[in-house]
Amino acid sequence: MDQTLYKIAALKCRQSYSIHKDLGTTEYYDSIVEYNGSPLQVLAIPGTNESLDWFWNMLLVSWDGVKLGAYLAAEKIEKSFLRLDLPLLIACHSKAGPTGLRLKQKYGADYCVAFAPARGFRHGKAPVLENTVIFTDPDDLVDKVGFLSFRHPECEFIEAPDDHFFPSVGDHVMDHWVEFLNA
Repeated sequence: MDQTLYKIAALKCRQSYSIHKDLGTTEYYDSIVEYNGSPLQVLAIPGTNESLDWFWNMLLVSWDGVKLGAYLAAEKIEKSFLRLDLPLLIACHSKAGPTGLRLKQKYGADYCVAFAPARGFRHGKAPVLENTVIFTDPDDLVDKVGFLSFRHPECEFIEAPDDHFFPSVGDHVMDHWVEFLNA
């Protein structure tokens, strides 16, 4: 994967907060973009976008080794999303991180980029995901919540610089990741 793909993922993920198909506490945005001269289907999944999402964030229960909220959201998206015969990039953020990573595992998507994802896989059940990158920031607490029960999948990690003395909410939002990739 490369910087261009990361930028596409960040921009589409940021757009997913305002443009999306609403499935209750699960939303997604799909589009087709050009990547390296060919069409690429993008499935972007926003994180916490409404009050009930906080409940799903804090519910540390799992099904089939995946955080229950992520498992259910992946099932809803799978029933609604029309997968085309094109390369697929899944871009996800925060609460939707485990959802996107579960869909990557299930769909075998060509690429997956997760920005500051919550931990969503039980220890011993976390998959190895190829062509998957997780962006983290040491100043962001979201991807640390639930570390006793949940972990991230095995994949590539890119860490933003530690630039605050205390944790920063600003280092979690999608605008931060868009700026980080454009710096």
